[in-house]
Parts: sequence; C-alpha cells; structure tokens
Amino acid sequence: IVTHLDRLGVRSSLAANAERNAAAVTRKISAHLGMVFHRFMEDGVKIRLGPSEITAWNPIADAVLKDTETLGDAVEVASYVLPHHSRVTTAQDERMAGPNGWSAHQGFLVYRAKRLIVPGGWLRLFSPVESCRLARIRIDLPNALDDGWNLDVMKSSVVPPSWQLADLQRIGEATRRHAMAVFNF
Repeated sequence: IVTHLDRLGVRSSLAANAERNAAAVTRKISAHLGMVFHRFMEDGVKIRLGPSEITAWNPIADAVLKDTETLGDAVEVASYVLPHHSRVTTAQDERMAGPNGWSAHQGFLVYRAKRLIVPGGWLRLFSPVESCRLARIRIDLPNALDDGWNLDVMKSSVVPPSWQLADLQRIGEATRRHAMAVFNF
C-alpha cells in the first residue's frame, strides 16, 4: 500500500487544475509501479495506490518466445517478439506499447530478483528503430551480479560487463531480425 506521497509537483492556483494534475500524476505512478513490479503482481502480490489496485503491465505478455539461454554467471536470457498489429485488437496493440511507448520498451528488459530495472532499450549496443519495436529480450540477473553489471544503488540502471557484450550483441541481432520480419509482414 502506497500512501502519503509528497513532492509530486501537483501545484495549481485553480482547484480543478490541481485535481486534474493529481489524477495525471497518480496514473503515471500507477503505470510505473505496474510495470516495475508486474512479476510480483502476477504471483499474487497486490499493490494499491490509495483506494485503487494497480494493474500489472507485462512487456512480454503477448509475445512469442524465440530463444532462451544462460550466459556465464547464471544470467538467464529469453528473446521474444510481439505479434504484428494486424494480428491483435486495437486495445491489445495499445497495451503492448506500454506506459512509455513502443520505442522506449523495445530491446532489453533487465530484471533483478523479479523487479524490472531497465524497461527497454538496447544497452548502448544498438539504436532504437521503428521496425524493431516488437523485440523484447528479458535478462534475469541474480542478486550476486550487482557489481558485475554495475547496478547502481537506486537499482535503476545497469551496464553489462564487457565479457558479456558479444553474447548480448549476438542475441540482440537475432531478435532484431525476427522482430523486423514480423514488423514488415
């Protein structure tokens, strides 16, 4: 249960604007928590923001598994490609885009102990491209690899170790090829 949030930046001289701003901030926080903690919620944990239960958003919920492997120090990697928009409803397509939009969620999704740390991006290995927006690569890091992956103290960003860059590049290239084939369908 999340209560007593401060410093939300909800200020306005008009009460109606303040209420609208507060509602927008609440939606943004709810979407973020639903994204970051979706695996916990899928396991039955309930998170509430005020009176409302937060809805989980899983970035690979509708995706097709393409490949899985374990890298070096027990780093689990699974490659997925989301379906072409012609194969889903408009509502599903909008949901698959995620809280930050298609471009922000393509690429690597890095988890530490089931918590989403990096909700997309190419870890500086590739640039985001519209034709790769369907690509999702889940990386599950064990807690013991915080130092090796330069996980910051806020648990909000990572830098892969140099000895795993070639594998991540290879996996990224293969997943991008699959995603481009589906996108260009």
